[in-house]
Amino acid sequence: MTTRSEKIDTRAVLNGDLGRANGTDQDVRRAEAYRVWAYWPSEMLAKIRDGFLVAPEWRMLTEATAFSDVDPERVHDFVRDQVRLRGRWPTIDEVRRRFGRVTNHRGPDEIDEQTSMKM
Repeated sequence: MTTRSEKIDTRAVLNGDLGRANGTDQDVRRAEAYRVWAYWPSEMLAKIRDGFLVAPEWRMLTEATAFSDVDPERVHDFVRDQVRLRGRWPTIDEVRRRFGRVTNHRGPDEIDEQTSMKM
């Protein structure tokens, strides 16, 4: 699975260019791409691929594929609503919060609603 520090060109991967971000083996990236293409509806990916939406982090697309206890349609509907209302794909933190993937174990310096640190 994609690690937090990777800088991946989401649009390029959706267009078939697996690249070599951080030296990731192309078989690993290909497996991720197949999961993404199978999970997300083609019309949603087309908006990213064709440049109608700012591409979300690659990790956003891959992480949702592992939500085995959540109906994919619920995730798709949430993302569609966010795109319609805000004109952008939701952040990974917004999706995690919506589907109960945020830890309740906060450090002493963290505050409620604090999002993940970007690298």
